[in-house]
Amino acid sequence: MAKIQETVVIACAKETVWDCLKQPSHLELFHPFCKENTPLRWNDLEEKIDVLVYLNGLTYKRVFIAWNEARFTLIIH
Repeated sequence: MAKIQETVVIACAKETVWDCLKQPSHLELFHPFCKENTPLRWNDLEEKIDVLVYLNGLTYKRVFIAWNEARFTLIIH
């Protein structure tokens, strides 16, 4: 399994960015190649799981295994 890690600097308050990322279907707001981002399970009590469909039809299930107000870790199937 490949581990990919990236850091991006965004010129706004951390709370603003995190409020966006906490929303179900958030990739539909800004991902340039996202056709659909459908939540399967998305709440504060359970693990977060969604499906990402790219414009070219590739479909991936994303399972977030760690989530806090500083970072998240996910597995993409």
